Amino acid sequence: MDFIEFIKTVLLSLIFILLIHTIFIYFKDNFTEKKTYDYVNNPDQKYKDIYNKINSEENQEKDAVKLEIIPKSENVTNDGTTNISDLTTSLEKTDTKKDMKDELKNFLKGVQSNELPGYENEELSNNQI
Repeated sequence: MDFIEFIKTVLLSLIFILLIHTIFIYFKDNFTEKKTYDYVNNPDQKYKDIYNKINSEENQEKDAVKLEIIPKSENVTNDGTTNISDLTTSLEKTDTKKDMKDELKNFLKGVQSNELPGYENEELSNNQI
């Protein structure tokens, strides 16, 4: 009689597992959205959009000169207007970047050749650093 009860328990367990499994599959199929992702066309379209955006921005920068507001601390007024003298073009800004790079190079050359007072260039080994 123990063997028969064991078989009943196994069969009932299998039926219960199968029932839960089918209910789960039913809910999964009917109450979830199936997501399909196009791995070929979707990234290609996104890259085309990015390239178009980059190319259009480059063309816009070449066609028109952008004006940027650079605040001057000496003539600060809080009347809500901008003086024309406060505006500079992006071309002038790139020239100042080049000037700053040249100035930094000259400074570092001066430090290396000990021409600048207060900036003595001592040779340090790795143990001293």
